[in-house]
Amino acid sequence: MPIIDNYIASLRRCLALAACLLAVPCWGSEPATAIGQIEGLPRDFQAHFFDVPLAVRVDLDGRYLGDAMVVLSRDQQVQLLEFTDTQDSREPESLRRRWQDRLADGRALGDCQSDCPDGLRALHYSLINSQLSLLTNRAETATPAERFYHLPEQGSYGLLLRNQLNLVSDGRGTSGRYAVQGQGSLGNWTTLADGQLDRGSDSQQGSRYRLDQLYAERLVDDHFYRLGYFTPSAQGLTRQPRLMGASPDTTVGVMFGSSDGLAIDNGAPSATPIYVTPDRPAVAEIYRNGVLINSQAVQPGLQALDSKVLPGGIYEVEIRLVEDGQVTSRSQAFIYKPSNWRSTDAPWRYNLYLGRQSSLLSNWQSDHNDSLSAGVLANYLLHPRAIVGLSAQRTCAVCRSNCVRPCTKPMPPTTLKHVF
Repeated sequence: MPIIDNYIASLRRCLALAACLLAVPCWGSEPATAIGQIEGLPRDFQAHFFDVPLAVRVDLDGRYLGDAMVVLSRDQQVQLLEFTDTQDSREPESLRRRWQDRLADGRALGDCQSDCPDGLRALHYSLINSQLSLLTNRAETATPAERFYHLPEQGSYGLLLRNQLNLVSDGRGTSGRYAVQGQGSLGNWTTLADGQLDRGSDSQQGSRYRLDQLYAERLVDDHFYRLGYFTPSAQGLTRQPRLMGASPDTTVGVMFGSSDGLAIDNGAPSATPIYVTPDRPAVAEIYRNGVLINSQAVQPGLQALDSKVLPGGIYEVEIRLVEDGQVTSRSQAFIYKPSNWRSTDAPWRYNLYLGRQSSLLSNWQSDHNDSLSAGVLANYLLHPRAIVGLSAQRTCAVCRSNCVRPCTKPMPPTTLKHVF
């Protein structure tokens, strides 16, 4: 069995490497070279490190770039072949491509003496943790924490379909409803189509059909852009405003506003601390809706739990204190992490839309067809615990293009405002 033989051989190599590493003496303050780290290994084992692809972790100024395949030569040269896994890295793809090009032809380990691109100061390979470290002039420069996730530069493509069918029969007739929703990704744009078809038990009523939404949307940092046929709704707002009157109808137009879709949760603590008071070293288990979401080791006495690692939102949790394998206490607490919106430096959040209310591919009756519509939904952050908002909508009828004569008495505009 060649697969089993290869597995056993790989296992023997790993065991031999571990034994040799334990036997290597401690190095001094000077960084060890790749040759020096491998000198204590058996001669036959050294062939598995030089001039063959090695899986390593690549760090740039202490930041994780990704896992990659490299080739290490006996003359202290390292060549980066390709990145194999970058899922957990927050660095942009363009930065990885740049350093892959810099190391594609091989570069000497140690201090960079000449031809140092992008401020490169040194390269180091560690055999102990299989890590390739890159140091540049910007190593100690304070870089702001990433606030938003980076979308793939090449975009993505895909499609998700959701179908729902409901049928009801009362013995005299059958009524039913069929709804379909399609969500796709086209480059950096997200597309959405939503429609439904229904028929009552009364045959004279006939069938009704309606296209609810058909639009494309794109996220750019903390904003979104929407274009197409949609129903205006609040997005990215903490307080959801309510219009004191008719709700916005389906609109053909554009919408722009704030969004949290790409925001990174940088581990903010709960506004209300949670704590335990064990009598001996114990483990605090945190449950949400009966599901364990986190556990932390605690010491005797009053001790606050780390809430930065918990999910965002406002929800209730149960804290179980486990001492010597037994649950000694249970308590309830609230986690208050409402959103990523906590900084008063950017106190406004808003949604704006403009378009013409219309019904596409629909035989439903509507009183707002061909009506111009514009609206604004806004939130203002007075304090992380105090948010106020405003909503306003204006709708007015317009003359149809095929009017025989100009409209002499157009419908007066309607303005709806709401402050909360």
